[in-house]
Amino acid sequence: MFSKELLDLGLTVERFIILHTLGGSGGHATLAKINKLSPLEPHSVTGLIKRMELDGLITKEFLEKPKNMIDVTLTEKGKGLLEVAYEKLTVFDEFWGSDLSEKEVIQLNKLLEKLLRGNHQRYLKNKSDWPSHSLNIDTKKYSVL
Repeated sequence: MFSKELLDLGLTVERFIILHTLGGSGGHATLAKINKLSPLEPHSVTGLIKRMELDGLITKEFLEKPKNMIDVTLTEKGKGLLEVAYEKLTVFDEFWGSDLSEKEVIQLNKLLEKLLRGNHQRYLKNKSDWPSHSLNIDTKKYSVL
């Protein structure tokens, strides 16, 4: 359902993941960090970044130090699209929020965060690489992001 809402905005789920990852990283991150934090394959991320740059959603900058690193930054257009996508999350919230009590939603969010952190512990050596946005529990909106 959320995928359809994103497509109405001209976003694929994969593009949303990149925007969401950048948003949770303060608006910019290195390509390596995006690869670590996203569930997407590195070769997919590279192609998405190229196309998203052409669409004006992000910018890339090649850094001299550390050598060969690429810094990716959200543009104003990308930030705006991400905000609109977050607003669409309420459609998703309504989809499953009606079947769960507020207490169950909070419990589900805590369990999902526990699973997310457990997976990041397996794949990320440094806890500072964990996504800062994680799963923000919003009991008013029942949001899982």
